[in-house]
Amino acid sequence: MHDVIFYSLTLCVVVSVLCIFLIMHQKVSRQQQFTLMSGVCILAVMLGYWFLVQADDLSSASVAQKIVYVGTSNIFYFILRFIAIYCDIYIKKIFRVLLLLSNTVIMTLALTFDKHKLFYRNVEYVSTEYGAFLEKESGVGNMLFKVMMAVYVIIILVMSIFNINKRNTSRSYKNTVLLFFVITIPCILYAIEKMSHVKIYLTPYGLAIAEVLTLSLVYRTHIYDFNNTAQAMAYDTIDDAVLAIDDNYKFKGCNNKAKELFPVLRGFSVDDEIHSLDGSLFDIVVNRDMKELCVNRRYYKPEIKNIKNTNLGVLFYMIGNFF
Repeated sequence: MHDVIFYSLTLCVVVSVLCIFLIMHQKVSRQQQFTLMSGVCILAVMLGYWFLVQADDLSSASVAQKIVYVGTSNIFYFILRFIAIYCDIYIKKIFRVLLLLSNTVIMTLALTFDKHKLFYRNVEYVSTEYGAFLEKESGVGNMLFKVMMAVYVIIILVMSIFNINKRNTSRSYKNTVLLFFVITIPCILYAIEKMSHVKIYLTPYGLAIAEVLTLSLVYRTHIYDFNNTAQAMAYDTIDDAVLAIDDNYKFKGCNNKAKELFPVLRGFSVDDEIHSLDGSLFDIVVNRDMKELCVNRRYYKPEIKNIKNTNLGVLFYMIGNFF
Protein backbone atom coordinates (compact mmCIF):
# COMPACT_ATOMS: atom_id res chain seq x y z
CA MET A 1 0.00 0.00 0.00
CA HIS A 2 2.92 2.32 0.72
CA ASP A 3 4.12 1.91 -2.88
CA VAL A 4 0.65 2.75 -4.23
CA ILE A 5 0.56 5.97 -2.19
CA PHE A 6 4.11 6.83 -3.23
CA TYR A 7 3.50 6.38 -6.96
CA SER A 8 0.13 8.13 -6.88
CA LEU A 9 1.72 11.14 -5.16
CA THR A 10 4.51 11.03 -7.73
CA LEU A 11 1.82 11.22 -10.42
CA CYS A 12 0.33 14.25 -8.64
CA VAL A 13 3.72 15.96 -8.70
CA VAL A 14 4.09 15.23 -12.43
CA VAL A 15 0.58 16.57 -13.12
CA SER A 16 1.39 19.73 -11.16
CA VAL A 17 4.61 20.32 -13.11
CA LEU A 18 2.79 19.76 -16.43
CA CYS A 19 0.05 22.22 -15.44
CA ILE A 20 2.64 24.85 -14.56
CA PHE A 21 4.36 24.30 -17.90
CA LEU A 22 1.07 24.65 -19.82
CA ILE A 23 0.12 27.79 -17.89
CA MET A 24 3.54 29.30 -18.64
CA HIS A 25 2.90 28.51 -22.31
CA GLN A 26 0.00 30.99 -22.27
CA LYS A 27 0.58 34.66 -22.99
CA VAL A 28 1.33 36.83 -19.97
CA SER A 29 -1.50 38.50 -18.05
CA ARG A 30 -2.38 39.17 -14.43
CA GLN A 31 -4.63 36.11 -14.36
CA GLN A 32 -1.78 33.98 -15.65
CA GLN A 33 0.57 35.35 -13.00
CA PHE A 34 -1.78 34.44 -10.16
CA THR A 35 -2.60 31.07 -11.69
CA LEU A 36 1.09 30.33 -12.11
CA MET A 37 1.84 31.30 -8.50
CA SER A 38 -1.00 29.10 -7.21
CA GLY A 39 0.43 26.29 -9.36
CA VAL A 40 3.85 26.76 -7.77
CA CYS A 41 2.24 26.63 -4.31
CA ILE A 42 0.39 23.44 -5.25
CA LEU A 43 3.67 21.94 -6.45
CA ALA A 44 5.26 22.77 -3.09
CA VAL A 45 2.38 21.00 -1.33
CA MET A 46 2.75 17.96 -3.60
CA LEU A 47 6.48 17.73 -3.01
CA GLY A 48 5.95 18.14 0.74
CA TYR A 49 3.55 15.20 0.87
CA TRP A 50 5.81 13.20 -1.48
CA PHE A 51 8.74 13.61 0.93
CA LEU A 52 6.49 13.10 3.97
CA VAL A 53 5.32 9.60 3.02
CA GLN A 54 8.98 8.57 2.63
CA ALA A 55 10.23 10.14 5.89
CA ASP A 56 11.85 7.67 8.26
CA ASP A 57 12.12 9.86 11.36
CA LEU A 58 10.61 12.92 13.05
CA SER A 59 13.25 15.29 11.71
CA SER A 60 12.77 14.46 8.01
CA ALA A 61 8.98 14.33 8.43
CA SER A 62 9.05 17.80 10.01
CA VAL A 63 11.02 19.21 7.07
CA ALA A 64 8.50 17.71 4.65
CA GLN A 65 5.61 19.17 6.66
CA LYS A 66 7.24 22.60 6.49
CA ILE A 67 7.40 22.35 2.69
CA VAL A 68 3.66 21.62 2.71
CA TYR A 69 3.02 24.77 4.74
CA VAL A 70 5.07 26.91 2.33
CA GLY A 71 2.43 26.06 -0.27
CA THR A 72 -0.73 25.96 1.84
CA SER A 73 0.04 29.29 3.54
CA ASN A 74 -0.11 31.13 0.22
CA ILE A 75 -2.12 29.09 -2.27
CA PHE A 76 -5.54 30.48 -1.35
CA TYR A 77 -4.31 34.06 -1.66
CA PHE A 78 -3.36 33.54 -5.31
CA ILE A 79 -6.56 31.61 -6.04
CA LEU A 80 -8.52 34.47 -4.46
CA ARG A 81 -6.76 37.05 -6.67
CA PHE A 82 -7.34 34.95 -9.79
CA ILE A 83 -11.06 34.46 -9.10
CA ALA A 84 -11.50 38.13 -8.14
CA ILE A 85 -10.14 39.22 -11.53
CA TYR A 86 -12.24 36.61 -13.35
CA CYS A 87 -15.39 37.79 -11.53
CA ASP A 88 -14.41 41.44 -12.09
CA ILE A 89 -14.27 42.13 -8.34
CA TYR A 90 -11.72 44.65 -7.06
CA ILE A 91 -9.92 43.91 -3.78
CA LYS A 92 -8.65 47.05 -2.09
CA LYS A 93 -4.91 47.34 -1.52
CA ILE A 94 -5.24 47.53 2.28
CA PHE A 95 -6.99 44.14 2.33
CA ARG A 96 -4.40 42.61 0.01
CA VAL A 97 -1.62 43.85 2.29
CA LEU A 98 -3.37 42.51 5.39
CA LEU A 99 -3.86 39.11 3.77
CA LEU A 100 -0.20 38.92 2.76
CA LEU A 101 0.95 39.94 6.23
CA SER A 102 -1.29 37.30 7.79
CA ASN A 103 0.08 34.68 5.39
CA THR A 104 3.64 35.68 6.26
CA VAL A 105 3.04 35.43 10.02
CA ILE A 106 1.36 32.03 9.71
CA MET A 107 4.04 30.69 7.36
CA THR A 108 6.79 31.87 9.76
CA LEU A 109 5.13 30.08 12.68
CA ALA A 110 4.69 26.94 10.55
CA LEU A 111 8.30 26.90 9.36
CA THR A 112 9.55 27.09 12.94
CA PHE A 113 6.97 24.81 14.61
CA ASP A 114 9.70 22.52 15.96
CA LYS A 115 11.29 25.43 17.83
CA HIS A 116 8.29 26.53 19.89
CA LYS A 117 4.83 25.48 21.09
CA LEU A 118 2.83 28.22 19.38
CA PHE A 119 1.93 26.28 16.23
CA TYR A 120 1.89 22.73 17.58
CA ARG A 121 1.87 21.85 21.25
CA ASN A 122 3.17 18.39 20.50
CA VAL A 123 4.33 16.48 17.40
CA GLU A 124 4.96 12.73 17.14
CA TYR A 125 6.25 10.63 14.25
CA VAL A 126 4.08 7.64 13.27
CA SER A 127 4.88 5.04 10.62
CA THR A 128 1.85 3.42 8.93
CA GLU A 129 1.26 1.11 5.99
CA TYR A 130 0.40 4.23 3.95
CA GLY A 131 3.66 6.00 4.81
CA ALA A 132 4.94 8.34 7.50
CA PHE A 133 2.45 10.42 9.41
CA LEU A 134 2.75 13.20 11.99
CA GLU A 135 0.42 13.13 14.99
CA LYS A 136 -0.03 16.79 15.88
CA GLU A 137 -1.67 18.62 18.76
CA SER A 138 -2.77 22.03 17.50
CA GLY A 139 -1.57 25.23 19.10
CA VAL A 140 -2.77 28.82 18.73
CA GLY A 141 -0.85 29.34 15.48
CA ASN A 142 -2.36 26.27 13.83
CA MET A 143 -5.85 27.31 14.87
CA LEU A 144 -5.24 30.75 13.35
CA PHE A 145 -4.03 29.03 10.19
CA LYS A 146 -7.26 27.00 9.94
CA VAL A 147 -9.39 30.09 10.60
CA MET A 148 -7.48 31.99 7.90
CA MET A 149 -7.99 29.18 5.39
CA ALA A 150 -11.70 29.05 6.25
CA VAL A 151 -11.97 32.82 5.67
CA TYR A 152 -10.33 32.44 2.27
CA VAL A 153 -12.66 29.61 1.29
CA ILE A 154 -15.76 31.53 2.39
CA ILE A 155 -14.72 34.67 0.47
CA ILE A 156 -13.94 32.67 -2.67
CA LEU A 157 -17.22 30.74 -2.48
CA VAL A 158 -19.20 33.96 -1.97
CA MET A 159 -17.52 35.52 -5.03
CA SER A 160 -18.23 32.41 -7.10
CA ILE A 161 -21.89 32.25 -6.03
CA PHE A 162 -22.27 35.98 -6.65
CA ASN A 163 -20.89 35.55 -10.16
CA ILE A 164 -23.13 32.51 -10.81
CA ASN A 165 -26.20 34.55 -9.87
CA LYS A 166 -25.27 37.18 -12.46
CA ARG A 167 -25.13 34.65 -15.29
CA ASN A 168 -27.80 33.03 -17.42
CA THR A 169 -27.50 29.53 -18.92
CA SER A 170 -24.46 30.62 -20.91
CA ARG A 171 -20.98 29.24 -21.15
CA SER A 172 -19.77 31.77 -18.56
CA TYR A 173 -22.23 30.25 -16.07
CA LYS A 174 -20.61 26.85 -16.59
CA ASN A 175 -17.15 28.37 -16.21
CA THR A 176 -18.12 29.97 -12.90
CA VAL A 177 -19.50 26.64 -11.68
CA LEU A 178 -16.14 25.16 -12.65
CA LEU A 179 -14.45 27.78 -10.45
CA PHE A 180 -16.76 26.72 -7.63
CA PHE A 181 -15.51 23.13 -7.90
CA VAL A 182 -11.90 24.30 -8.05
CA ILE A 183 -12.19 25.44 -4.43
CA THR A 184 -14.73 22.93 -3.05
CA ILE A 185 -13.11 19.66 -4.19
CA PRO A 186 -9.82 20.16 -2.26
CA CYS A 187 -11.77 21.33 0.80
CA ILE A 188 -14.04 18.27 0.75
CA LEU A 189 -11.10 15.86 0.45
CA TYR A 190 -9.23 17.73 3.19
CA ALA A 191 -12.27 17.42 5.49
CA ILE A 192 -12.56 13.69 4.73
CA GLU A 193 -8.84 13.26 5.44
CA LYS A 194 -9.16 14.91 8.85
CA MET A 195 -12.31 13.01 9.85
CA SER A 196 -11.12 9.62 8.64
CA HIS A 197 -9.61 7.13 11.06
CA VAL A 198 -7.35 5.87 8.27
CA LYS A 199 -4.09 7.83 8.19
CA ILE A 200 -3.95 8.60 4.47
CA TYR A 201 -3.36 11.91 2.72
CA LEU A 202 -6.17 13.03 0.40
CA THR A 203 -5.39 16.74 0.13
CA PRO A 204 -2.80 16.44 -2.69
CA TYR A 205 -5.29 14.55 -4.87
CA GLY A 206 -7.87 17.29 -4.36
CA LEU A 207 -5.32 19.93 -5.30
CA ALA A 208 -4.31 17.98 -8.41
CA ILE A 209 -7.95 17.86 -9.53
CA ALA A 210 -8.34 21.59 -8.82
CA GLU A 211 -5.25 22.39 -10.87
CA VAL A 212 -6.50 20.38 -13.85
CA LEU A 213 -9.90 22.11 -13.61
CA THR A 214 -8.20 25.51 -13.54
CA LEU A 215 -6.16 24.60 -16.60
CA SER A 216 -9.37 23.50 -18.31
CA LEU A 217 -10.92 26.86 -17.50
CA VAL A 218 -7.92 28.65 -18.99
CA TYR A 219 -8.26 26.83 -22.29
CA ARG A 220 -12.07 27.10 -22.34
CA THR A 221 -12.14 30.88 -22.01
CA HIS A 222 -8.79 31.99 -23.44
CA ILE A 223 -8.97 34.76 -20.83
CA TYR A 224 -5.26 35.37 -21.08
CA ASP A 225 -5.17 36.06 -24.78
CA PHE A 226 -7.51 39.03 -24.76
CA ASN A 227 -5.79 40.72 -21.86
CA ASN A 228 -2.37 40.22 -23.44
CA THR A 229 -3.50 41.84 -26.69
CA ALA A 230 -5.30 44.60 -24.86
CA GLN A 231 -2.26 45.36 -22.72
CA ALA A 232 -0.23 45.74 -25.90
CA MET A 233 -2.74 48.44 -26.91
CA ALA A 234 -2.48 50.09 -23.46
CA TYR A 235 -6.22 49.56 -23.38
CA ASP A 236 -6.84 50.88 -19.90
CA THR A 237 -4.89 54.12 -20.35
CA ILE A 238 -6.24 55.43 -23.67
CA ASP A 239 -9.23 57.73 -24.06
CA ASP A 240 -11.02 55.41 -26.47
CA ALA A 241 -13.47 52.75 -25.40
CA VAL A 242 -12.29 49.26 -26.39
CA LEU A 243 -14.72 46.36 -26.69
CA ALA A 244 -13.70 42.84 -27.79
CA ILE A 245 -16.28 40.49 -29.34
CA ASP A 246 -15.49 37.12 -30.94
CA ASP A 247 -16.84 35.66 -34.19
CA ASN A 248 -19.76 34.09 -32.32
CA TYR A 249 -20.81 37.43 -30.83
CA LYS A 250 -19.58 36.56 -27.39
CA PHE A 251 -18.05 39.11 -25.04
CA LYS A 252 -14.27 38.77 -24.57
CA GLY A 253 -13.48 41.89 -22.56
CA CYS A 254 -13.45 45.67 -22.49
CA ASN A 255 -11.56 48.52 -20.89
CA ASN A 256 -12.67 50.95 -18.19
CA LYS A 257 -13.63 53.66 -20.70
CA ALA A 258 -16.07 51.27 -22.37
CA LYS A 259 -17.67 50.50 -18.99
CA GLU A 260 -17.94 54.22 -18.33
CA LEU A 261 -19.69 54.93 -21.63
CA PHE A 262 -21.81 51.77 -21.56
CA PRO A 263 -22.54 50.76 -17.92
CA VAL A 264 -24.29 47.57 -19.11
CA LEU A 265 -20.82 46.13 -19.82
CA ARG A 266 -20.00 46.09 -16.09
CA GLY A 267 -22.20 43.05 -15.69
CA PHE A 268 -20.51 41.06 -18.47
CA SER A 269 -17.96 38.28 -18.08
CA VAL A 270 -15.96 36.33 -20.65
CA ASP A 271 -18.17 34.41 -23.11
CA ASP A 272 -21.43 36.13 -22.15
CA GLU A 273 -23.85 36.50 -25.05
CA ILE A 274 -24.25 40.12 -26.17
CA HIS A 275 -28.02 40.00 -26.61
CA SER A 276 -28.50 42.36 -23.65
CA LEU A 277 -26.45 45.22 -25.13
CA ASP A 278 -28.32 48.47 -25.54
CA GLY A 279 -29.51 49.74 -28.95
CA SER A 280 -26.58 51.82 -30.20
CA LEU A 281 -23.91 49.43 -28.98
CA PHE A 282 -25.83 46.46 -30.39
CA ASP A 283 -25.99 48.20 -33.79
CA ILE A 284 -22.22 48.72 -33.75
CA VAL A 285 -21.38 45.13 -32.85
CA VAL A 286 -24.01 43.16 -34.76
CA ASN A 287 -24.99 45.43 -37.64
CA ARG A 288 -21.51 46.98 -37.99
CA ASP A 289 -23.15 50.42 -37.96
CA MET A 290 -20.16 52.76 -37.77
CA LYS A 291 -22.05 56.06 -37.70
CA GLU A 292 -21.35 58.60 -34.96
CA LEU A 293 -23.20 58.16 -31.69
CA CYS A 294 -23.96 60.53 -28.84
CA VAL A 295 -23.32 59.49 -25.23
CA ASN A 296 -23.66 61.97 -22.35
CA ARG A 297 -23.80 64.87 -24.80
CA ARG A 298 -20.52 63.90 -26.43
CA TYR A 299 -20.12 62.41 -29.89
CA TYR A 300 -18.06 59.31 -30.58
CA LYS A 301 -16.86 57.61 -33.74
CA PRO A 302 -16.73 53.77 -33.69
CA GLU A 303 -14.31 51.73 -35.80
CA ILE A 304 -13.22 48.09 -36.00
CA LYS A 305 -9.66 46.87 -35.43
CA ASN A 306 -9.19 43.31 -36.65
CA ILE A 307 -6.18 42.26 -34.57
CA LYS A 308 -4.58 39.04 -35.71
CA ASN A 309 -4.61 36.41 -33.00
CA THR A 310 -4.23 32.72 -33.76
CA ASN A 311 -6.10 31.71 -30.60
CA LEU A 312 -9.08 34.05 -30.86
CA GLY A 313 -11.23 35.24 -33.74
CA VAL A 314 -11.72 38.61 -32.06
CA LEU A 315 -12.73 42.01 -33.39
CA PHE A 316 -11.77 45.03 -31.28
CA TYR A 317 -14.31 47.85 -31.47
CA MET A 318 -12.62 51.20 -30.86
CA ILE A 319 -15.08 53.95 -29.91
CA GLY A 320 -13.19 57.25 -29.80
CA ASN A 321 -14.11 60.84 -28.95
CA PHE A 322 -15.26 62.52 -32.16
CA PHE A 323 -16.00 66.11 -31.07
